[in-house]
Amino acid sequence: MKLFYIRQSLLLAAAMTLIGTFDMKASTTEEGVDLGLSVIWSTQLVEGYTTTDYTKDFVWASPFCRVDYNNSGEYAPSDFNVGLNISATNYDPAAVIWGDGWRLPTKAEVEELIALGVKSYSENGYVVGYQINGKNGNSLTLKDIDGSRRVRFWTATAYRDENDETDCSKAWACEFTLGKKGLVYADRTTYYSILPVRDKAGTPAVPVTEVKLSDDHVILTLGEEATIYPFVMPENATLRRVSYKSSDESVVSVDEFGRLKPVTDGTVTITATAADGSGCTATCDVKIKKISEDEEVDMGLSVLWSTHNVGATSIVDPGTHFMFATPQIVQKFSATASPYANTCVIPVEDMAGTEYDPATVHMGNGWMTPTKEQMQELFDNCKKTDVDGGFELTSNINGAKIFLPASGNRYVNATNDKYSAYLMTSKTNSTDLVSGTYPCGKVSTLFLPSFTDMTNTKGTVIRPVKPKGGSALPSIAEDDFAGPLDVYNLQGMRVAQLNDGSSLKSVLPPGIYIIRTNSGKVLKIKI
Repeated sequence: MKLFYIRQSLLLAAAMTLIGTFDMKASTTEEGVDLGLSVIWSTQLVEGYTTTDYTKDFVWASPFCRVDYNNSGEYAPSDFNVGLNISATNYDPAAVIWGDGWRLPTKAEVEELIALGVKSYSENGYVVGYQINGKNGNSLTLKDIDGSRRVRFWTATAYRDENDETDCSKAWACEFTLGKKGLVYADRTTYYSILPVRDKAGTPAVPVTEVKLSDDHVILTLGEEATIYPFVMPENATLRRVSYKSSDESVVSVDEFGRLKPVTDGTVTITATAADGSGCTATCDVKIKKISEDEEVDMGLSVLWSTHNVGATSIVDPGTHFMFATPQIVQKFSATASPYANTCVIPVEDMAGTEYDPATVHMGNGWMTPTKEQMQELFDNCKKTDVDGGFELTSNINGAKIFLPASGNRYVNATNDKYSAYLMTSKTNSTDLVSGTYPCGKVSTLFLPSFTDMTNTKGTVIRPVKPKGGSALPSIAEDDFAGPLDVYNLQGMRVAQLNDGSSLKSVLPPGIYIIRTNSGKVLKIKI
């Protein structure tokens, strides 16, 4: 199996936050009906655990019913290959929610049902459902549940187009309407019901012979979450569910669906065990890394972006809110709390890489607050996805991702607009402490990322950037060195004040420095 570097599950975590906490081991009193076929058919639909009207709506290959129109209930991504038959697996709502041998019917078992003949039936002159009569005199009645005069339910069988067998996005379903009574294939994200079947008493059990997992190795940064998916063979095994166990729950916890939640840094082994008692297992080694100063992402843009905000302990932690050009950590965001309260003037217009830059001071190693242009480049070249707790930006250039936690902005002691991410840029429009503003990146639901003017004293978070390649420095014109220069190290501390650039090499040891010219221009050079 391939090594899989994951940060896939932020979107999945959004769905699981809403629907993953339900007890999935409900029993049922359903006994089913014998129509003289190879299996027993349920007389009722599986209901999920919600307080809405969507308790019978399921996407394919997910035991989680839809909660509302904004939450699909997806478990495995809809383009993920879970195999050709998901009956009695962790992907099967009937097996997960009901248990006791109930499972999704295969396409062949549905074809056997349809072959008996399907008749619509009416109440008060109005079609309300469909009836199937067995040759043994028993019958199955399926009622319309939403007034649409149709009954639709999933099979366990995936659909493959003979011209594109790599497309895993569709599955077979059964649809009874006034105009059609038969099999259809549909996108896995379509909402259909679940009508279970189970084997007849005395049917020989088929044991599991092999368990595999989607990944042998997973590497996560603290704060990330991911899911590993099972593959159980043979496809006709009687019970193909697996259970999971972590070798150290204090490092990584895992639930019954293979969802990994890091607790601290370290390495564990996740073991998946077949639930049929066959003893078949598979393992996945999971390594959890601490967030470090050197965590960076190449989005295919002009600079590298940090995986996390300044002051954050994980990628989902908003980190520290700062006032503009104020690396000091404050609890109150107002002019009176500013270190520049006496003069009411911020001492720098462009703080990038200087002693006034919180990113440089707190993270060092070349990190600095991004310019508006660098942030605009990020916005222009990424797709935004609203996920639980924030936003995921995916590069249109190379597919790399970063997560922006919903951080809001802080004024005095209050946090405003908690569901949006506000990101500081490096240059203010005015150095006046009270009335000055700077362009602040804003990422929110429904809207495209944009900029808003943020007061210098309000608190926002910082997502740092650094130049690519370390020594890949910008070109420098002679005029840049013509006047007095301030020289800073990469930690933002001033190390020299020079009349011009003529003595740079003689005064400074070899290394990388940040130069602020007399005109206020900030440059990075290598000596």
